[in-house]
Amino acid sequence: INKLSATLDLSTKYGRDIFIELVSVCDVLTENFRASVMDRLDLGFDYLRRIKPDLVYLKISSQGATGPEKDYGSLGSTIEQTAGLSSVTGYEDREPLMTNETYPDPVGGILNVGLLMAALHKRRTTGQGLFIDFSQREMVASMLGEAFLDYSFNNRIAEPDGNRHPVFEPQGVY
Repeated sequence: INKLSATLDLSTKYGRDIFIELVSVCDVLTENFRASVMDRLDLGFDYLRRIKPDLVYLKISSQGATGPEKDYGSLGSTIEQTAGLSSVTGYEDREPLMTNETYPDPVGGILNVGLLMAALHKRRTTGQGLFIDFSQREMVASMLGEAFLDYSFNNRIAEPDGNRHPVFEPQGVY
């Protein structure tokens, strides 16, 4: 196929056949449907690795591939809220804010490049394919470790504090 992009209807035999042909010659498959979509189409990792045993399959979903919320859809803005990022973003004594940059989207993209490079390195070493379950919500929540620990150990709920830092000085004099 000499195209730079294509749109396929995976619910049709024609679209499915082209997709399978593409998978058979690719190194990486990246998808970001809701968790069960590819499995419902019988195109999940378990099926595709029979076609391409050394396939690196990166599933990017908002809530991860397992668990009770796996089929929830979302946008970067809703992930900020469900992961807790917006609860600590903003200025002291004001309502929490969103980043207005849909933070999970670019950060997830950057982290996924690193994951793919590591997965391709492992594949080169072992000859085996890999399945990567990347939850955008878990990625954002993992960046709030201090807030989770502070609550767990000190029972303090993190709040927005603007440009201040809890330890370093000077603050607020610029």
